[in-house]
Amino acid sequence: MICPKPGIYPNVPDAEYRSWDAVSQSFLKRMREPNTPAHLKAFIDGEISQSNDTKSKAFGRASHGMFFEPDTFDERYLEGTMIDPKAKGWQTQLEENPGWDIYPKGSRKRIERICECAKNDPEWRSFLEADGEVELSIVWIDEVTGLLCKLRLDKHIMSPSGTHVIIDAKSSKNAQGHKFEKDAEGFGYGIQTASYIAGAAAAFDCDESDILYRIAAFETEPPWLREIYKPDEMDRFIEHGRTEYRRLLNTYARCLGTGIWPGYTIERIEAMDKAGIEFGASPGTQELSPPDWVKE
Repeated sequence: MICPKPGIYPNVPDAEYRSWDAVSQSFLKRMREPNTPAHLKAFIDGEISQSNDTKSKAFGRASHGMFFEPDTFDERYLEGTMIDPKAKGWQTQLEENPGWDIYPKGSRKRIERICECAKNDPEWRSFLEADGEVELSIVWIDEVTGLLCKLRLDKHIMSPSGTHVIIDAKSSKNAQGHKFEKDAEGFGYGIQTASYIAGAAAAFDCDESDILYRIAAFETEPPWLREIYKPDEMDRFIEHGRTEYRRLLNTYARCLGTGIWPGYTIERIEAMDKAGIEFGASPGTQELSPPDWVKE
């Protein structure tokens, strides 16, 4: 589907947002190491499955729905007849229930319990109950590459001081500081943070310093613990994320412009040398220390 022009779009169905032809951070992460631009091209061409849904992702989406829009949860989410999205028959469920977001069988009570515990936490309750926009879709143009980009915020809150607060809920097996930090690195949360701050600043016509980004991490097993992290206040995390996000975005733009989609390091260097083009910030593996941003 053709993407709408740059702007802010509330109340867009998730399936419609996903169909927009624009660059998202999750799309870019398909060529994050150990993958390559060649992997992304195979995905674009349909040689790699277009779906990377998992049980944890489906569970996480449903948890988001009950966190932020509990009153309409049962109008949008449907409990599946099987546990795993990779199971045979899951796609048939989706086709038979168009417009519904399906979550794993037997998950309802766990989702309700997670949300109940979160609402009993004063800090979590403050942002869950705050006035704001939920599942807000944004389209903007990246000034460096000219690429049309998109993002979807879990929740956007305008504070009395005029600061834009972004809440990003993340499910985790362990929300404890150093362990969740490993999740953040492994799943590329720094890339997402950089993308969302850049996109929100462009859409709201403000400085990136006017964006407060909060990661609300919640565990999916008893005793349902949770934490809130503040990556935008930690320079190393933000700079690491911005560096990697910019490298991936630049690389994708160069690939589009040249038709060259390099593979692993040696092939990538040879392709760059032959074309006389620098793909991104660095052609090889970068030694990056783990982000040290979680609060004490």
